Amino acid sequence: MSRPKKRTENGRLTREAVEIIIEMLEEGVVQGKLRQADWCELDPEFYRDDLACRSPYQIGGVWYTETLTYYSSGADRRDIIGFTKNPDRKEFKRRWRERYPKEVKPETQVETKSESEIELAYPLFAKSRTNGAIILFTSRKTGVCLFKGVRGNWYAEWADTWWNAADTDHWQHLTFVEAQIEIFGEKKMTAHKHAALMLQYAQDAAETDKPWERWEWRNKSDAEFLTCWQHPSWKLNHDYRRKPQVIRVGRHEFPKPIAFTPPKDTIYWITRLRPEGYAASDLIWGDDKVDFDLLKSCVVHLSRESAQAHADVLNAICRGDVE
Repeated sequence: MSRPKKRTENGRLTREAVEIIIEMLEEGVVQGKLRQADWCELDPEFYRDDLACRSPYQIGGVWYTETLTYYSSGADRRDIIGFTKNPDRKEFKRRWRERYPKEVKPETQVETKSESEIELAYPLFAKSRTNGAIILFTSRKTGVCLFKGVRGNWYAEWADTWWNAADTDHWQHLTFVEAQIEIFGEKKMTAHKHAALMLQYAQDAAETDKPWERWEWRNKSDAEFLTCWQHPSWKLNHDYRRKPQVIRVGRHEFPKPIAFTPPKDTIYWITRLRPEGYAASDLIWGDDKVDFDLLKSCVVHLSRESAQAHADVLNAICRGDVE
């Protein structure tokens, strides 16, 4: 017999998971509160009405169906999705493992790790199994919401009260490419204002332990950018940029071309050979072969000024002016 799942496809609790939660409520062992889908909390005050057909459970003054949903017909923001405290989640997992042990082949030993033993590298992209929200975690419990989720913003734009990033029952960890597809793919999600920069930052994080040293920020009202001293908070009222990196050829220099894939429909600039010499030319990123060939050729810039500076250096080289 295969092991049942804890959650349904829309992130709600299965009947097997609900049975354990009800058992814990009836025994009075719940130390914290119950978490609703809208991130509100309910006291663990429990009452069962065995005569009620539709909503037999009262929790924190709210009546629920046999699967701890507010309505029997579909998902609602008041549905219960789990516990707020780690001790309750650990007790739930202990009972779950006792009731539904994993099937292990006789010759195979399976070593499992607790959340405290799981080592994660940050920043880390993760997708909520509850509502599909996508978070860029900057530590185990802090991060930025890139996509708010299918039922509105159950997450703050920046917060320190999310579920533990190591809790794989709640989070599906994503690679850089997977996160990029989720945010800018065919699903047409409403992405965070700084989402494209976040993807570039995540790429830096894969190359260095201190990616923030490559980045700058400023308030909207300020003219000067300042060097970041920790992971950017990606606030909407702040501007962020990667520190300008240049390539030097003799006494000439130009901004380093980008090496990451920009979002679809981004206007970008390249250096193109004209009869009068090299010049900047604009294109629209369409995710086609031409775009990726140009990116591989290291001629793609995100501003006309950068592309023209690149073109000016190439013209200087053609004139023999490389001292």
